[in-house]
Amino acid sequence: TPFVARFATRIDTRLILATGFLLSALSFVAIAARMTPVSDFGTFQIALVISGIGQSMLLVPLLVSVIGTVAPLDSPKASSFISLSVQLGGSIASTLLVTIFDRRTYFHSDIYRGFATLANPTLMRLLPGAADPARLGRAIAAQATNAGFADSIYVLVPLAVGAACFVVLLRPRKHVVAPAAIAAE
Repeated sequence: TPFVARFATRIDTRLILATGFLLSALSFVAIAARMTPVSDFGTFQIALVISGIGQSMLLVPLLVSVIGTVAPLDSPKASSFISLSVQLGGSIASTLLVTIFDRRTYFHSDIYRGFATLANPTLMRLLPGAADPARLGRAIAAQATNAGFADSIYVLVPLAVGAACFVVLLRPRKHVVAPAAIAAE
């Protein structure tokens, strides 16, 4: 974030924001594609670093670009509005993602239960101990949760790519000239 803050005033903010969204989308794909019920932190290290870089390229340039377009007296109001918008947007997004996760987990659970029966010889061969109904139930729940979480992450990919496209299409920002500079002219 400190490096992004230095470049936020020198490079077109739209480019930084679009790159941040695209890096976030790339990290979402990497995380969802590698997810298994037994994945550990090491599985996601590179994807999480990419995500961190992408996320740091979103908030700081947004603040710099918005604050740079308002009069200095309006900067506190603009800053407060941005903070409120980020908090509200995050709350709405979290609620939607939890709902998607819940619905997709139930969906996958239904599909797996239809396939994973004690009468399925392929399942009995591939899953040691599948004849134990409790173990089979835990395996189904773990796979359904994993698939539901991956689906939730995949939902974010087109949103991030769409946001990157939207940001590129925005007009370049205009800096507000301070009243003191106008008086000096």
